[in-house]
Order: sequence, then C-alpha cells, then structure tokens
Amino acid sequence: MLHPCFITPGLKWQKDDHGQTTGLCVARYFSKQSFIENWKFGDRPKDENVMPFSVPRFPRTIGDYLNAVASAGFRITRIEEPQPTEHTCKRASRFRRWRDLAAFLLMVRAERPK
Repeated sequence: MLHPCFITPGLKWQKDDHGQTTGLCVARYFSKQSFIENWKFGDRPKDENVMPFSVPRFPRTIGDYLNAVASAGFRITRIEEPQPTEHTCKRASRFRRWRDLAAFLLMVRAERPK
C-alpha cells in the first residue's frame, strides 16, 4: 500500500533555492476525508497524447490499517518499507526523492493463526 505516514492528503515536497528537493512536508495525517488525486505519467514524452487520470483516495492512519489486520484475526509476521534501488533511480529519476527522503510503500505480511 502507499505508505500512510508519508502519502498524506497534505503531502508537499520542500525545495531549496536551486529547485532541488530537500524534504517532505507531511500534513493532515489524521484526516479521513476522501479526495481525488490527479496523476500523469511524468516520464512520458511531452508530445505523446497521454491523458492524466484521477484516483479516489480514502486516507487512513497506519494504526487503522494494522488494527484492522489484527481485528480480522491475523498475526503480522513482517513489515517492509522498500527503498528504491540506485538502478531504479537512474532509470526513473522521480524515485530519487523516495530513495533519499521517505518511504513510498508499506508492505505488511500477515498470517491467520492455525
């Protein structure tokens, strides 16, 4: 899933005077107000006729997700916050800020006890 601690309704990248991304501002973490997020394929050539698209988002806190897993009777066996590799960042520079500044994904493995 998108990491609920960093992918918030108030996400905003901080930049220095040279336009370099230096940080991530996280805001409205506890807001559960749904919203529409607009996307585009940033690495596509500008001359391609690629339409932007919208995705409905229903934000929840990390506690909401993990408590739902536990309440359903599952036991969490592993949590991962994968970091983009250097190779990935060279191929798709938009992932560099996620490698350097914050986790983009949260992966939870859970099992139902036998």
